[in-house]
Amino acid sequence: MQVSVRKAALQVVGGLVRRYPTHGGLAGVWVRCVLPLIRDPESAVQDAVLEQLSGLVLEPLASLASRGAGGRGGAAAARSAAAAEEAAAALRPRLMALAHLGRAASSCLARALGVMAARKTLKGPQVAAGVEALLSSGLLSSSGAEGQQEAVEDAETQPQGRAGKARRQQQLQKKKEAELALRDAREGAWTVLAEVAGHDPAAPSWQFLQRCWGEMREAAAGRGGAGGSAGGSSQEGAMLLWVISHAASRFPAADATQLATDLLKVGRITNSCGR
Repeated sequence: MQVSVRKAALQVVGGLVRRYPTHGGLAGVWVRCVLPLIRDPESAVQDAVLEQLSGLVLEPLASLASRGAGGRGGAAAARSAAAAEEAAAALRPRLMALAHLGRAASSCLARALGVMAARKTLKGPQVAAGVEALLSSGLLSSSGAEGQQEAVEDAETQPQGRAGKARRQQQLQKKKEAELALRDAREGAWTVLAEVAGHDPAAPSWQFLQRCWGEMREAAAGRGGAGGSAGGSSQEGAMLLWVISHAASRFPAADATQLATDLLKVGRITNSCGR
């Protein structure tokens, strides 16, 4: 396929994603078909992929960091909050698609961010701050939170009988799908943060990572043998450790020592459980 054809094809897909920013199917096509073209032998195609990656993922994430800076109130704050919600709604299906593609997406992201880092165009701290703002807020789940709550209340108030039972099952299924979507979006966000940290270890905030580590330990202690979202929590924990492995050299000495002690404790517990 000629270079011009490949460029035209990826431009069409990218244009559709911009035109329909919350369409999950188009986001999936973009991740599966456009992002891998970062390995194309033609630099012109690679440049087109980098431009779309910046416009569709990295810049929206960085904008969340800038909008999260305080100091404004009134109408300006309302406009900023609305813009943040709009950016998060557009990012959600793209992050979900990255999570669905798994290691292949991580590999393509690593390649793309490596090129950007070499060209000194990767804004690692800004992107990392945006991911941290997204993960720390309720923005990823805000679009589905009301629907989830309505589904639960609806299911609880349905009349008895066959029709009521079917209605309850449908509502509970919607709630489950929303929970899985949130899990995937968070995993996609962690994927981006891990790859950014791989090229710029100073980009992630050690305070954010430290807080996440503490929350993960508390969740693991409180969960015990319960099921539920343990799979999602375990995956997030693994990705958190992956980010920490890149960024640990930038931690303050005291915090690095405490983290190493905690990790050794986890290792001993894991080994004892495996015997």
